[in-house]
Amino acid sequence: QEVQELYANMRGWRHDYHDHLQALKAYLDNQDTQAARAYLDELEDKLDKVDPLVHSGNAMLDAIVNAKLTLAERLHIPVNEKVIVGSTPLIKDVDLVVILGNLLDNAIEAISEQPAGEPRQLRLYIGIVKQQFYLSVTNTRPAEQEIDYQYASTKSDKRGLGIRRVNKLVAKYNGMINRQYEASVFVTEIAIPIHAVKSTTHA
Repeated sequence: QEVQELYANMRGWRHDYHDHLQALKAYLDNQDTQAARAYLDELEDKLDKVDPLVHSGNAMLDAIVNAKLTLAERLHIPVNEKVIVGSTPLIKDVDLVVILGNLLDNAIEAISEQPAGEPRQLRLYIGIVKQQFYLSVTNTRPAEQEIDYQYASTKSDKRGLGIRRVNKLVAKYNGMINRQYEASVFVTEIAIPIHAVKSTTHA
């Protein structure tokens, strides 16, 4: 749903592009530079809200990550992201959506449950490290939140199911998952060998 909304907004901007140009020309024809600048400032503010945060070169990865990070920003969650994958083959799109979607949904939900006043942060890193597809999601969480260590989730059935699906998919690609807990921070790291990605996606 978030992906569809993001791209609907982008299509809307492309559709309205010429109308915005005509409006600016009208202001300039009337030598009303103050109104033209105000119009541009408003456009810039609105464009910032639909401009994709990530341009990795992988269309499906960009779509799901941009949708989830846009959702985080709407919830006023500070986001720090770095995504560098280029044209390197990744896992199947349907599997990529499940892994990223579940990890980011869980992170955003945990941050949203923090009491007011607690520091909030979502960090995402995706890249190729030592011939491995490497993914790291770090999020703050309520300090007193009860954790189910078997499934790396709270008692939420939905979150537990999502994590089990992630575990299964990472195993499918002969990958590894590392989870770390601190007082108020939860980190998930996933590493999948590129050779396993290639053999599985072409199977």
